[in-house]
Amino acid sequence: MHSAMIAFWRGSVVYVGRLPDLPLHAHLAAAVCAGLDGAIEIRGQGLAEWSACRSALIPPGAEHELRTKGGRFGTVLTEPGAANEWNPASNFAEDAGSDDPIEVDPESGAKVAAGLRALADSLESTAGRAGDGVDTELESTLSAMLGPAQTSAAGRSEMDPRLLRVIEFLLQAPADAPDVVELAAAIDMSPSWLQHNFRKRIGVPIRRFRTFFRLKAAACFMRDGASMVAAALDAGFYDQSHFSNAFRGMFGIQPGLVLSGEEHIRWYIDDESLVKDFADRDLLHLA
Repeated sequence: MHSAMIAFWRGSVVYVGRLPDLPLHAHLAAAVCAGLDGAIEIRGQGLAEWSACRSALIPPGAEHELRTKGGRFGTVLTEPGAANEWNPASNFAEDAGSDDPIEVDPESGAKVAAGLRALADSLESTAGRAGDGVDTELESTLSAMLGPAQTSAAGRSEMDPRLLRVIEFLLQAPADAPDVVELAAAIDMSPSWLQHNFRKRIGVPIRRFRTFFRLKAAACFMRDGASMVAAALDAGFYDQSHFSNAFRGMFGIQPGLVLSGEEHIRWYIDDESLVKDFADRDLLHLA
C-alpha cells in the first residue's frame, strides 16, 4: 500500500502521492505540479503538444491534461487570498480564467519540486511507523519546504470592518449557507458592493472562498475519522455529489482518486481554527 499526504499548511494545499493520468481539468487556484521520480507530460493552455517536464506552473482556470506515468507526483496550490514568497504560483494573476500560459520547467519551479521530493521521501521513510516522532519528522519537512506564509508588502491598509465581519462569519460557520444578498444585508451594504470589494481585496469571489474553507473543514472531519459522506454534510455540502463537484472544481480531480482507501492518507492541517488561520497569515492587511 502506497502512502500519500494531503496538507493544508501555511497558505497552501499540498498533495504528494501517486495518481493515474489525469484528463482535461482545471484548478481554481494557481498550482505547481511535479514528477518526483521522473518526467511527467502535460498538455494545455499555451502548449500545442504534449510536453515532458519535471515541473510546471499552471495558472488558475487553465485547462490541462497530465500523464503521471505511475510515478510519485506532487502538487501545491495556493489558498485563496494567500501569497507565499517561496511559491512561484503566487506570481500568477489571482483572477481565475487568467490567459497566462502554462510554464514548463521554469527555474523557480525546481525549488518547489525539490521540496515535494523531500516530502515524498520522508513520507516513504516513515511508512508503517506511527507516533509523535513520525509527525515531527513530516511536519519539519513541510515547514522547511513552505516556511511562513507571506502577503503582499505593497500598499497594505486596514480592511474595511464590514468585509472583516463577512470573512469572520464565513470562517466561523463554513457550513452555513446565507447567500450574498443576506450577507450584504447583515453589513448594511449592497450585494454589488460586497461582491466587488470582497473580490478586489481577497482575490476570489465569495462563493469560491467559502467553498475552499468548507473543503478545509471537511478535511478536518475526515482526518478525525469521519466518512467522506459525513464530513461533506458536516462541512455544509448538500450531499457527496456536491462535495465531489466542489473538490474537482478546486483541485482538478475527483476526491475518489486520493480518498479511495487504496492509499494510506496522512492529513496535516496547520491550524484547525479557520478564523485564527486567516488572521495569522495577516490576510486582513492585503493590498
